[in-house]
Amino acid sequence: MTFSEAPLLVRQVILVLLTAQVAVGLALLTMQIFEAYSVLRLLQTAFTALALYVTFQELLRMHLGDAEWDCPLWAVIVVQALLLMFEAMILTSGRRWANKHITPHSIREGLRVIPAGYACMEADGDVLLRNRQMRDLTERALGARGQSPAAFLRLMEGSCELPGVHILLREDRRLLMELEDGSAWDLQRKEFEVDGRTLTELRACDITEENRMRRELQEKQEVLKRVNRRLRETNQAITQMTVEKELLRAKRRIHDDLGRSIYALMRAVEDPEGTDPAPVLEDWRQNVRLIARGGADRQMTSVEESLRTAKLLGVACEIEGALPEEPGLQEVIASAIAVHAANVCAHAKGDLARIRCEEREEDWVLTLTNNGKAPEREITEGGGLRNLRALAEAAGGSMTIRSLPAYELQLVLRKGNKEEQAYEG
Repeated sequence: MTFSEAPLLVRQVILVLLTAQVAVGLALLTMQIFEAYSVLRLLQTAFTALALYVTFQELLRMHLGDAEWDCPLWAVIVVQALLLMFEAMILTSGRRWANKHITPHSIREGLRVIPAGYACMEADGDVLLRNRQMRDLTERALGARGQSPAAFLRLMEGSCELPGVHILLREDRRLLMELEDGSAWDLQRKEFEVDGRTLTELRACDITEENRMRRELQEKQEVLKRVNRRLRETNQAITQMTVEKELLRAKRRIHDDLGRSIYALMRAVEDPEGTDPAPVLEDWRQNVRLIARGGADRQMTSVEESLRTAKLLGVACEIEGALPEEPGLQEVIASAIAVHAANVCAHAKGDLARIRCEEREEDWVLTLTNNGKAPEREITEGGGLRNLRALAEAAGGSMTIRSLPAYELQLVLRKGNKEEQAYEG
């Protein structure tokens, strides 16, 4: 059976397939011409495309009945299959060759897929090559389509300014900029020569994330500076408070010791027969040494020492309940006993000081009374009571004085910090 004797549908299918093969052949020929893979492959592609076109022309004439000769159907199918095989071989070998060699097409594809922007320009600013990323960046920065990336070179040189572009860093061949949409870019230029022509290469890298991290770091550094400044101020305040606390302690100690010695001396003068002068003289010697040395080497007063002081003044101390053993509170209680005993001796003219201690959930309550005469009016805090109040408040406590109808001194002292105790445990 010849081609012209074949059914109409068979002939139409063969012609349609052959038309597609001719189109593919022409496309392969165009690609070979522009890419210039090799002369041999170009000749093979041209021969295949020409053979496809001639075959299509002859079969079309047979189909229309204008041909002077006819060809067997099987020969047509074999020739068409061979030409299709040649096309497949050319396409496969071309791809294999392109994967192993650098071609203009591969360069264009590489520039298209890289995330960085790239442009190559003449010395006068004419753009020779530009990828899609550089085109998009130019439109976003300049606000219009078709703009040349040469504007970035002028911006890098400082000869112009662009609205909506914030310069982060400008150097001779480098520019860091931030756009209105928040994106940041690093542009670098490089000159090179090709065939005696000086070309300029411009690369743009997206540094939006790095710029965001840099800003966060700057904000954290500012916060750190403020924290350091507050820490320095706090350290200065703590140093000042420590100095004032030590001065207060020295003043309180001198005041209490001198007051105690004066009251003991007055008692010895009033009752020389019932008083042993040796402790009184020794106490005065210690006070003189304390004043001469500035009181810096004296330790804080203990409860036992305050009780001995009260006994020296002729005041017996009656303690009800267990006293707290925390060192900070022991100092306040010892000072309170010494001040109270001196006031009982000097002002109330009594000989018994009562100290009642009550433990509560978060604090201790000390109530100090005496058997002397009641005050005739509201008591004004002098040096001893004023120093005792400052000492109690520094320890986180409080002090209350009741004058009428009877004298009563009450101290509320907070227990140790529970959070510190938990960490220590």
